[in-house]
Amino acid sequence: MSTEGIIALVIIGLILTAVGIWELVISIKYFRNIKSGAVKSKSGFLGFSIWFSLVFGVLFSGAGLGTLITAIINVTKL
Repeated sequence: MSTEGIIALVIIGLILTAVGIWELVISIKYFRNIKSGAVKSKSGFLGFSIWFSLVFGVLFSGAGLGTLITAIINVTKL
């Protein structure tokens, strides 16, 4: 793989990891707000939104870390 391809993998991996970590932090903050009573909504979808937010955070973080590991493996092959 060329160096341009490896740089692209690193950039994509960093972006995906950052988005995943941000999603996890935001979902935890939102859960704490709901738990403390700061959110007055009675929507039945609040549990689903927090659950899917956590799932997407884990998926994005995992995809980002996997991409970074792939880039590191390709750097060692140069």
